[in-house]
Amino acid sequence: IMGTGVLALPSALASLGYFLGAFISIVFGLLASYIGLILGRVRNGMYPHCNSYLSLGMAVGGPKLAVVCKWVTLVSWFSVLPLYILTASTAIQTAFNTSVCNYTWGLILSALLLPFFMLKTLKS
Repeated sequence: IMGTGVLALPSALASLGYFLGAFISIVFGLLASYIGLILGRVRNGMYPHCNSYLSLGMAVGGPKLAVVCKWVTLVSWFSVLPLYILTASTAIQTAFNTSVCNYTWGLILSALLLPFFMLKTLKS
């Protein structure tokens, strides 16, 4: 998930120092690029009919790997989603300077976003 780790980079670099922080950032950047390259080659070269991790898992390892891919993806999404809602509700509360509490903004945002979470594809 893009963007969440970027917010922690200044603190991590301050803790590690310039040299070690830059080295770790470069290593993880190269690792992420390599993994993306492998995933792109597998999807585009070997399994062009796949359009999700679930279908790619099914094509590569069968139904068992497809279930694992599905659950890993869902756990990842549902682990990060509360952080996004909390960040958005804090930003709205700060931007509009209202007396409505942060949790209320979170519920309002969740209700507004719920219909979009139910879409399986953008064509639906």
